[in-house]
Amino acid sequence: MSVVISKTTGNWLTAGTWGLVDSTSYLNSETGSSVITTVYSGTRSAAFTPGIIIIDGIAVKLSVRTGTTGTISVNLENNSDNSQVVGSEVTINVADLPAGVTADLNGGWIFFKFAAPVTLLAATAYHLAAKTSSAGCTA
Repeated sequence: MSVVISKTTGNWLTAGTWGLVDSTSYLNSETGSSVITTVYSGTRSAAFTPGIIIIDGIAVKLSVRTGTTGTISVNLENNSDNSQVVGSEVTINVADLPAGVTADLNGGWIFFKFAAPVTLLAATAYHLAAKTSSAGCTA
């Protein structure tokens, strides 16, 4: 079964509004959440190996936003050495995230769109890393 995500604002019936989620990187879990720290090494996802694909953003499932100050950043890293994939870092204001209730894990999926599409390499494992300037989120 294919999984799609709304990747832009606009008419829901327009094809360009929707993006196909890569099945190798779809890590949908509500069993473990992590408080996002102020450094990338504090919050990393499980590794995945998608092969050669072009992506235009990262979706993160938010459990709760505990504050409204500061920023949150996400990026992709090479799993072998934690080096950042060029062009994959996106930063937004924490206040722009929806409020959620920790017990309900209802922050929802947040799509972080890259400035330009990023090409991932074959036979390379990646993971997602996140940080915030004020430790105000749980993902």
